[in-house]
Amino acid sequence: MKLVDKKYRSSPIDRFSKSVRNDVFSKAVLSSQKGFTLLEMLVVAAILLVVAGGVVTSFRDVGSDAADQATRYQMQQLGEAVEAYYKDNGTLPVRETPADLGFLFIKPASAAVWSVDYRRGWRGPYLNGHKYLYLDIGDDLTSDGSSISDPANPGEPFVIDGAEIPSVIGIADPYDHYPVDDGQSRSVSGCSTPGANDCLLEWRKISGDDSTLINHFGRPYLAIDLEAMADSSSLGVPRIVSFGSNGIYEPNNCNYDPSEPDYCTSDELCNSSGDDIVLCLR
Repeated sequence: MKLVDKKYRSSPIDRFSKSVRNDVFSKAVLSSQKGFTLLEMLVVAAILLVVAGGVVTSFRDVGSDAADQATRYQMQQLGEAVEAYYKDNGTLPVRETPADLGFLFIKPASAAVWSVDYRRGWRGPYLNGHKYLYLDIGDDLTSDGSSISDPANPGEPFVIDGAEIPSVIGIADPYDHYPVDDGQSRSVSGCSTPGANDCLLEWRKISGDDSTLINHFGRPYLAIDLEAMADSSSLGVPRIVSFGSNGIYEPNNCNYDPSEPDYCTSDELCNSSGDDIVLCLR
């Protein structure tokens, strides 16, 4: 019996056809790698134009609303910081004005030192990366948002009913506005003129310093009704408020007495009659 060698031995014809097949295959691969066809290029260009158009539109919207978006982002951070403070301390400090946010940066006298064992106490600052400034503000706006002279109505941050509240630690929003005097907007020179009335809503780097910052006139963020976080029976709603782009505090005309016809509900407290931006925490 003749044994057949299992090793395949290709004939010259087989080797030639294999060579031809490889050459054809390599040319096909090379031709496919040369680039897109004209039709494919047109399709890709059309897709890129559509995407580019959407990006341009998006950036235009961002540019026109950049200050509002920055304000909302900062307010969200403020709300989270207030929540963290309350979680650590179980209460919130008593403040003369809702513009006072010093408890987020400096330990209040009423707050206990952080206890590792009890997991309680002040362990701030709660707003890292934010630089606080000192602000002069009117005393008519109480911590619950009402007026010092008329608790049934909203207060005004630029009205002095009894005495100015100086050197409040606050945070300015990203809008630019001049300080005010009796509700009237003033320039820096108008506020520093000898004999002029004291200006409110002006900022300083150092407490009690007479020099006003001339490159930043944002309005202070207000933290209103924070006490309601610890008192479920409170009529108010804990909220962070920005004066908005016009720099004027414009809350809804609320009466805090439920028996009165103009009493404000929680939904109304979380809104504004103007362009104020309101963030309700609970």
